[in-house]
Amino acid sequence: MRDKVTEVFLRLAQRLVDHAKGFPAVKKTYLANTAAIIIVLGDPRWKVCFPQPTTEGWEAEYRDNNEVIYLNSIGAAIQNIQLGVAAEGLTSA
Repeated sequence: MRDKVTEVFLRLAQRLVDHAKGFPAVKKTYLANTAAIIIVLGDPRWKVCFPQPTTEGWEAEYRDNNEVIYLNSIGAAIQNIQLGVAAEGLTSA
């Protein structure tokens, strides 16, 4: 798994080198000293626990809102991981 993740990072890094010249951290050299990579995954099946429409005609609005809640929840989880890493005196990218 580690080799597969490394391969993806290297492929994406090369894409940035080719197409985003001057962009900071393009070569991802910081990964040379990385002790761990944390991958955050979300399960969209939890969206059924979010607010649901109770009247006809609101399905699209609730579906869109549930997507926003889902993505914001994942973002909050990532932020909390980064805060925990920083609290331990480590760095995160």
